[in-house]
Amino acid sequence: SLVSNVRHSDVLLGRGAGPNDHPGNVIYRSFIKDRAEDYTRTTVRGAKTKIAACIIKLVHDRDGRFLRRLERDEMQTVQDKPHLYVMDDRDRVLKAAAIVAKSPS
Repeated sequence: SLVSNVRHSDVLLGRGAGPNDHPGNVIYRSFIKDRAEDYTRTTVRGAKTKIAACIIKLVHDRDGRFLRRLERDEMQTVQDKPHLYVMDDRDRVLKAAAIVAKSPS
């Protein structure tokens, strides 16, 4: 679903100063840092997925959402509307798992 307002607790996916400096992203990175060692130590894929899901739950518990910018071709169909949407559950878990895997433990 499209988002018209960004909350401080939201996680903005993307690169650059905007997402990096957003308060929700700062907190999200701290959650990732706290769990990175557990993630890299386990060799069980299901456990890794649970760790990623736990991080997502921490964001949701703070009333945060995972937001992604619409692609350029999608923007043309939503003129004069916000260009962010809430990611679905599967994409959130995959993204969180990828970020934790890259994080130094």
